[in-house]
Amino acid sequence: MNRRTFIRDSSIVFTLAITAGCLENDSTTALEEDAVAVAVETPDTITPREVAEVTATITNDADEQFSGTVGLEVERVDPDVDPDAFPDRDFEAGDPDRFGLVLEYPDDPFQRDVTVDAGDSEDVVFEVPAAYKNLELGGLTLEENTLEVAVDAGGETRSDEAEFTVEDAAVEWFQPDGDKWCPVCNMATEQYEAWHAMVTHADGSRPEFCSTGCAVQYWVNPGWYIDYNEDDSTYRGMHPGTDPDDLVTMWAPDFTDVSGAQLDQHPGYEAFIDMRDGYFVLDDDTVSKFSTPMGGGSPVCFADYDDALAYVDGDLENLPDDVDMDNVSEDDIVELEGLTQANVAVYDGMGRFSWRD
Repeated sequence: MNRRTFIRDSSIVFTLAITAGCLENDSTTALEEDAVAVAVETPDTITPREVAEVTATITNDADEQFSGTVGLEVERVDPDVDPDAFPDRDFEAGDPDRFGLVLEYPDDPFQRDVTVDAGDSEDVVFEVPAAYKNLELGGLTLEENTLEVAVDAGGETRSDEAEFTVEDAAVEWFQPDGDKWCPVCNMATEQYEAWHAMVTHADGSRPEFCSTGCAVQYWVNPGWYIDYNEDDSTYRGMHPGTDPDDLVTMWAPDFTDVSGAQLDQHPGYEAFIDMRDGYFVLDDDTVSKFSTPMGGGSPVCFADYDDALAYVDGDLENLPDDVDMDNVSEDDIVELEGLTQANVAVYDGMGRFSWRD
């Protein structure tokens, strides 16, 4: 649990100077300065499609019962949305400012009334779903998120903040099915299970690509593609305000898991690599060696360096017997930060990088 110390007990604690009252006779007297305290606990981390439980413990050390309102302030987050659900999209609307997204902003949804007896404490639990609607609204991000808890009783209010992190994770491709389009080449992404990839931004944007070849082009020049798709009414994974400078990672298939006569089958998103911990082989001839989408081919990806090395040496188990690996060497193995506009231009297949500035 994430517990930021403010006063005591390894948790967020702040005292309230509020009004106490006996509920039976509505009489009120002023509480002592340190009579009421609030401790807030959050999980350290959650992943998309999970629910974060934020617990505010209100302790009443006074001699009288008190009542008040506890509120969790986290902007543009809908507590009622299904964590598995993607935002509604109206593709007929063709709203370029929203990329066809239908997003409603809730009004102060996280509030609870609380009554605490003298010498007792009460827990108030808020559930914050890390749903894609909340990520795309901008209320949550794929990084540290700040939550503010405030308690109001008798007209006095005190507040403090807590943080938890939404860590990126491999997830199923965009929903609804059939509305998946590569923002680089405009091809349907679901046709190429063994080659498609996803890039994530901290603000929750998740553009999906037909191939790793398109994904690496986006990675080195995201601003160009965000601008390029700005007036497109179909959903490409970006949303209004997507920041090209806040890339998180790329999710790509591990080539060791690829199978089938045409090397076109893959176990699915559960087996995709977080390329912050993976390796690319910048093979410039995959289009002729394998059944890859796009004329420029695609780099192959691996979770383990030894598998990448086995690939360039021609020793990887799932390589066709007659494949020629003379065009690659260990020098072609790079990590995510090693991708550059120059070394991924070959995957464009049309030389268009010369005008993508």
